[in-house]
Amino acid sequence: MSYKCKVCGKTTATNLGMRGHVVNSLFRFQDHWQWLKSHGVNIGRKVSQGNYQPLMELVEKECKVED
Repeated sequence: MSYKCKVCGKTTATNLGMRGHVVNSLFRFQDHWQWLKSHGVNIGRKVSQGNYQPLMELVEKECKVED
C-alpha cells in the first residue's frame, strides 16, 4: 500500500510520509493549501499545536493507493 498526493503526484510508502509531504509543501505551494481548504481541513493552528488528526484522516481517505 502507498499514498499518492492528489495535488502533485508524489508517492510515499506511509500515511506519515504523506502527512510530512503535505505539511512541508503548504508554505511553498499554494495548490496544497487550496486542496486542504477544499476538503474543509484548516490546519494552520492545529499543526502548530501538534494535532495532525484531521490531516491524517484526509490522507487516509483521499490518498491511499492499493498496490
